[in-house]
Amino acid sequence: MQGQQAADQHSAATTGVTSRAAVAFEPGAELAIVTVDVDAPGEHEVMVRFEAAGICHTDLNFASGAFPHAFPVVLGHEGIARVVSCGSAVTRFAPGDRVVPFVIPHCGNCAYCRSGRTNFCAEFQRTFRDPQMTRFSCGGQSVADFFGVGAFSEYSVMRDDQIARVSDVPPAIPTCCIGCGVTTGLGSALLTANVGEGDSVAIFGAGGVGAAAIQGAALAGASRIIAVDVNPAKEEIARRFGATDFVNAKEVDAVARIIELTGVGADHAFECVGSVELTRQAFACVSVGWGQVVSVGMIPESTPLGISLNTLRNRTWRRTQMGSATVEDAARYVDWYVEGKISLDDVVSHTIALEEINEGIELIHRGEAARVAIDFSRES
Repeated sequence: MQGQQAADQHSAATTGVTSRAAVAFEPGAELAIVTVDVDAPGEHEVMVRFEAAGICHTDLNFASGAFPHAFPVVLGHEGIARVVSCGSAVTRFAPGDRVVPFVIPHCGNCAYCRSGRTNFCAEFQRTFRDPQMTRFSCGGQSVADFFGVGAFSEYSVMRDDQIARVSDVPPAIPTCCIGCGVTTGLGSALLTANVGEGDSVAIFGAGGVGAAAIQGAALAGASRIIAVDVNPAKEEIARRFGATDFVNAKEVDAVARIIELTGVGADHAFECVGSVELTRQAFACVSVGWGQVVSVGMIPESTPLGISLNTLRNRTWRRTQMGSATVEDAARYVDWYVEGKISLDDVVSHTIALEEINEGIELIHRGEAARVAIDFSRES
């Protein structure tokens, strides 16, 4: 058995494989389940086989055409996988390693990586804009890999600085969600905002990312954590993750309620939905003297926000990219999950087979799912 596995891995390393994949052939279209060819990894790349992948709102934003991307494309950027084969120059990974992908590379050589002050890497733009980076093709046509990951394919090839080795202990689902949604939420509180002990925090949107931001604020020692959502069913989950208060924005003026609870406004506000209106509310609810607003949700660049300098006053405004986290942070958060330091209860509400991906996307569009995860071993 081991001999056959080694032979299969050698074959994959030298000739590539075929793979089931969900491909978006054009903006706004349903994803098509097709067989794609996956080339062998280059010298600094690894081929992986996904155990599970999460469907993130970012995937849906790009699939709709709201944000520019090359088509056709294999979407998907959060998951958990096993290394199948490695390129000739890969030294940190071996076949059989369990890994999580991360959308931002860490080349270690550019000014950003060397600075130690940002998770931005000069190679980041290439991972989803350079058509030469993809290892996918279908019927002879090149197929882009979303953010250099392409997690909606059973097999994929990624740069070796976009993956981190993780524990074999935790289940694939919900661990597959750590690489994006969970990391972004935790990091936005712990790394981007640097929430301090005793701070007050307002979090707009108590979905997967918002719930992780709540946990991050709790870990930082925030004294008041106010979750804001229009779905009253989110209150129980938000409080279990560390929220001290819940505001149903359908029933009360959220801004007024936050100011009432905090006195002079919250120290930090996180907009986790990607809404212009909620961004304005986030500014209105933080302290004029020192409040910080962190934009976590994605808003199209062409959308005017209508926020003036007078609105800013002494407030600060930051846009977080993956919660300011690195691939190493994502691996650390997996360890936290294993240790019980963070909870992933209720992060995944629905588990589907790859062939059911369009139904899973519809669940998200209808607001009926927190996170939908693809189990690649599951049959439809």
